[in-house]
Amino acid sequence: IGYVAAGLDLLATILALLFIRESLPARAAAAANAPPSPTDIQHGVLARSLRDPVLWRLGAVHLLFAGSFSMIDSVVPLFASRVHEFTPRDVGYTFMLMGTVSTLMQALLVGRITQRFGPFNAVLASSGLLFAGHGLIALAPNSVLLVAGLLLLAAAFGLFVAPSSSIVATAAAEHERGAVLGVFQGAGNLGRTLTPLAAGVLFTQAGMASPFVAGALMLLPAFVFAIAAHGRQ
Repeated sequence: IGYVAAGLDLLATILALLFIRESLPARAAAAANAPPSPTDIQHGVLARSLRDPVLWRLGAVHLLFAGSFSMIDSVVPLFASRVHEFTPRDVGYTFMLMGTVSTLMQALLVGRITQRFGPFNAVLASSGLLFAGHGLIALAPNSVLLVAGLLLLAAAFGLFVAPSSSIVATAAAEHERGAVLGVFQGAGNLGRTLTPLAAGVLFTQAGMASPFVAGALMLLPAFVFAIAAHGRQ
């Protein structure tokens, strides 16, 4: 599996080098490559993003969403096996199905949903799906509803990624979009790093369903930050 993953990474790199062209307009590229001012050196893109009333809220949304989704990484196999008697093969098939749902969402549906309802509403809908998925997993009386909850999480992730990045790109200055998107992704990575650790502690100390309850609760401030960011655009 490791060799297959490494091969896919190499293939993606080659395809990117061959087919992806610079999308930054020449004028913006010149601005981006210009010598940085003292203010740029002192503060940088991260500091400016944290000061911007829209960007820091969007970063908080991504941190909370990614953290909430990542609650499943460390505890779903344990939860599924102990509570619903899943075998390792059952867990593997479930994760494969989740990946399929997320891929289909991104390939077939997210564009249509975003065009019809707008990226902001797509982000709110994805957060709602994630909230519902966590709740369904925590309360699921049988394995069918457990899998249904996990598929909601997968659909939520597939729906969130492109619209949220689009909102951030629109809010950022033209010559800083790449850097700001990097900050945005960094916030999500921070959430993905911290919450699996917390999920393990909750699983052992507060009950096996508690990580999913916590994952749902994390989305409540995410809703607030998303609405506040939208109101300031």
